[in-house]
Amino acid sequence: MKRGIIVNDRDREIFKFLFEHRVLSLDLIWNTFFPGTTRQNVGRRLLGLTKNGYIEKWYLNLEGKPYIVFSLRKKGFCEFVPNYRFNPSSMGSISDSPEHDLTLFKIRARLSKLRMIQNFYTENMLQYCSDLKMQPELGAFSELNSDAAMELNMKSRTYSVALEYEGSEKSQDRVKHKLLEYYLKSEVTAVFWVHKNDRVKRAIMTADDALGTRYETKMFYASLDSVMGHGEEVI
Repeated sequence: MKRGIIVNDRDREIFKFLFEHRVLSLDLIWNTFFPGTTRQNVGRRLLGLTKNGYIEKWYLNLEGKPYIVFSLRKKGFCEFVPNYRFNPSSMGSISDSPEHDLTLFKIRARLSKLRMIQNFYTENMLQYCSDLKMQPELGAFSELNSDAAMELNMKSRTYSVALEYEGSEKSQDRVKHKLLEYYLKSEVTAVFWVHKNDRVKRAIMTADDALGTRYETKMFYASLDSVMGHGEEVI
């Protein structure tokens, strides 16, 4: 008879983050959830969760480097949902850009250390948690497919800020359309663009300039290196 696995609270926390971020690498799970444990032991635990149908394991090659990554399966989703603080209607979408989603997890981990950030909502949370979509201050981020929404507390005031990560250049028409949508949503106080390099930043700023002076800017920029710390491994 096949032996099962007893799911613990740490496993459920991993399932939760897999729902919120769509995909996590072995090393991100190791560093985030298993401090002081060997990578081999972490891999063994994740293999057990994979064999028992809670998560799925797959392999990626990003910029010439191999990665082991994991995504959530329905069994894992059903395991954490009863105690989740929000009401997800489904597991959400599968990552169609793993490198982008893995980087966003690291950005969240870094930004969440800032005292001013009160809440952080990922795209999957905004799209698939019905109670979040119905909140007036968050519905706009869901409509705009923001990479994330953050609630910032500054000088006793709360601001709703979008987070967008751009790792590559997009067409000017596409970027202008995205910027215009943000300008037209008064619920969005500001947009924090994290860019992989200066070329990506210039493309966004050029699109912003092309919109003219009709709108007071609410676009703010930071390089990925400056957010993460120069030279730090992102994935």
